[in-house]
This record gives sequence, structure tokens and C-alpha cells, in this order.
Amino acid sequence: MKNILLVIIVSVCLSCHHNDYIREKEALIVLYNTTNGDNWKNNTNWCSDQPLKTWHGIKTNDEGLVSELYLNSNQLSGTIPDEIGHLVHLTSLWLFSNRLSGHIPQGIGQLTHLECLFLDNNNLSGTIPAKLGAITNLKDLSLADNHLSGTIPDELGALTQLQRLWLHNNQLSGNIPSSIGNLTKLTSLNLSNNQLSGNIPNRIGQLTKLVDLDLSNNQLSGGFPITFAHLTRIGYSFNLRNNKLSDTVPNKIKSMSNWPTIKNKKWILPTWRVYKRICRLYRCGSKYRTDL
Repeated sequence: MKNILLVIIVSVCLSCHHNDYIREKEALIVLYNTTNGDNWKNNTNWCSDQPLKTWHGIKTNDEGLVSELYLNSNQLSGTIPDEIGHLVHLTSLWLFSNRLSGHIPQGIGQLTHLECLFLDNNNLSGTIPAKLGAITNLKDLSLADNHLSGTIPDELGALTQLQRLWLHNNQLSGNIPSSIGNLTKLTSLNLSNNQLSGNIPNRIGQLTKLVDLDLSNNQLSGGFPITFAHLTRIGYSFNLRNNKLSDTVPNKIKSMSNWPTIKNKKWILPTWRVYKRICRLYRCGSKYRTDL
């Protein structure tokens, strides 16, 4: 009886695994078709009967299911399908530096194992889905250099494992949500070159691991938060220029020996070039991203 039960359990598991494999393969084929796969720079083995791990840009786990997808700089065009959410074992999704357009699909919010999400340097539009706040394992989120609009979702404050958040060079508006203060593991925050307004939240002062902070070229107003005195790791990539901020800097900030000098009452510190040099190389998933 026990042997029969064991055979049944094994059969069910194998059937489920096969179904997962087929579901993922179908989702990848949809991605191929919606992003003009025939014209990709490299589409080796895509849509073939070869194992998924042999398809260009795909890494699989021990069960042969997709765990990492690297299609950056591969001439993808068109839209990201909602079926991307069927790749539920993904930990890394790199689609940056392509020609992707349309909205960020809601299905990405189903990728709860995702640690790295790079969609930057595309032509994506629409709003940032609030469902991204459900990907609580995320460590890196970059949606920069697109045409995204609307507000920064308050739900992003649930991404408490996040270390880098890059939303710069979009058309985002409204206030910076105070929930960003929940992201206490952040080392890098870039919201520059948007249309953000209102005061800088005092809760940014809770991000005590921040090394890089760029809020420049927005419409932020008010004063310099006294809570910035807690940002003792800030280096030479602090930038608040081209906003509507008061020139007054609290004495407590001015007296900090580790705080870089603020020049010409413009709240300018050394340039983005320095920021890029500091962050040029870091590991994400099984790869190093070196194009920053």
C-alpha cells in the first residue's frame, strides 16, 4: 500500500513539473513573439525543442525551470507580455537597453522570487504598477530612462530588502512617498530628472545606509530635512540641484565632518560621473552588471 502511495505521489509531482515546464515554455514563446524575436541580436535555440537552459539568455534551476533571464541589449522591440508573470521561479530579469514600449505588465508582480529587475533604457510608458510592491525579495529595481508617468506608488515601501532604487529620467510627478523611509537597506536612491514636487520626506533620514542620493532636476520645494544628519555614509554623489528648495542648510548638517561641502548655495555635490564610477561594478544574480 505504501509503495502504491509513493508511486502516486511521484507521478503527481512529475506531472506538476511537466505542466510548469510547458507553462514556462509557452510564456517564453509569447515573449519572443511580442518582442519581435526574429529580429533579436541573438535568438539561439528560442522556440526550439532544445532544453530551456540552451536558449540564449536563460539560466535554469536544478528542476530545469527558468530562474534567470538575461536579454539586455538584444534588440527587443514591442511590448512585455503579461505572461512574463508565469515565470514564477525567476530571480533575475534583465531587459534593459532594448526598444521595449507599452506598459509594465501587471504580471511582473507575480514574480515573488525576483531579486533583480532591470527594465531601464527602454521606451516604456504608463504608470509604475503598484503590484511591484508584492515582490518583497527585490534587491535591485531600475526603471530609469523610460517615459513612465504618474506617481511613485506608496506600495514600493514594502520592498524592505531593496538596496538600489533607480527611477531617474522619467516623467514621474507628485510627492516622494514617505513610505520610502521603510527601505532601510537602500544604498543608492536616484529619482532625478522627473517632475516630482512637494517637500523631501523627513523619513529619507531613516535610510542610514545611503551612499548615493540624487533628487536633482525636479520641482521639490521646502527646506533641507534636518533628518539628513543621520545619513552618515553619504559620499560624493549627493545632488539636489535644480529644484525649488530653500537655500538654508541647518547648522547641524553644516557641522558634520563627513558631509561633503555644499557649493554656491545650489545644493550641488560632485557630478553624476562620480556616482557612475562608484557604482560601476556589482553582482546581481549570477552576473555582474558593468554598464552603469
